[in-house]
Amino acid sequence: MTGFSSIKSKIELHAHPSYVNLDEQGRFLLVSTSQSKENTLQLRKLSPNLSGGGKLLWRKTVSQPVKSQDISANADFILATTYDGKLHLYNRSGKQLWEKEHLAKPHFLKSGKILLINDDDSEPKTAFFVYDIKGKLLFEAMQPSESMESVVSNDEQVIATNTVDKKIFGYDLNTFQKIWEFEFKKPLAGFAVSKNSLALLTGKELNYYEISGSTLKKIWEIDLTDRYQTVKFSDKPQKNIWLYSNFDKKQRLCGLDQSSGKKLWEKTFDNPLQYMQPLFIGEVKIQGKMNDLLIAPIELIKPNEKMKILEIFPNGSIFKEFTFDALDGIFGYSVSRKNNKMAVAAGKYDEGSVYLGE
Repeated sequence: MTGFSSIKSKIELHAHPSYVNLDEQGRFLLVSTSQSKENTLQLRKLSPNLSGGGKLLWRKTVSQPVKSQDISANADFILATTYDGKLHLYNRSGKQLWEKEHLAKPHFLKSGKILLINDDDSEPKTAFFVYDIKGKLLFEAMQPSESMESVVSNDEQVIATNTVDKKIFGYDLNTFQKIWEFEFKKPLAGFAVSKNSLALLTGKELNYYEISGSTLKKIWEIDLTDRYQTVKFSDKPQKNIWLYSNFDKKQRLCGLDQSSGKKLWEKTFDNPLQYMQPLFIGEVKIQGKMNDLLIAPIELIKPNEKMKILEIFPNGSIFKEFTFDALDGIFGYSVSRKNNKMAVAAGKYDEGSVYLGE
């Protein structure tokens, strides 16, 4: 089941692209740009076949470049955080509904609530906030010491956050209750969480725990031959673990069996990414069953001067590749699995473009 994602259209931005987001159905495209004279946020309605770059619904100037953004599943609402510490909520028509003082990474949860992962050094002990769509604060997660990173489970049932004093806390995203805490011995390179499991990555060591209530039980610990910096869980159709590395002038992707830690596959690429982009989990229905996909940007500078975004099944086979000219690198990308569409922002600093493909 390997396919090639072809480019259907290209949107010239004439500015530096910051972020792109597709709604769940792949019908709307949210784009932010930054340049010396103007910072913008714009929404486009896409045609079913992605031709012509879609129709520009609105374009507005924002006070500072966008730091992070998100679009709701049905594209009714848009969130954008700007570098002056403002969080803005807009409706689909571009009308601002409310504004808050936050420097955070916003995310629309499947429950309809708004999750803000704190990124403000002036509030170091706050890990995250939860708001309702009307702007009412529902919860603020305060930690006993400075928070480092927060990770949400694939099903958005649990969020975990680690702190500078080597502790990690798990919260239920439905009740906002702290459900467990754990103290680890070594600095974390990364971690993954689900309702019933936790994986801790410490350099060349990976530890896997099962969670029962407030108790964590170590199931296995393995020594890795290479350094990795990102760990992700896969749940469908089987429970696996993905690892990613952008060290030592190479990129590595690795799949492990979640129950035993056994390595199932590994892929190595000779060139590191110039712009580190996050990996995320998508899903696709194959023969009536849902399958997780690891979506990863890969830079292949030599000899083809190409960029790829790979969609990889838990068994290591490639579902699709999205390939285009490297130019000056990938600035951002977004995938809609519902209608099998992809948007990639790439290009030169003041001549960025958005590529649309499927």
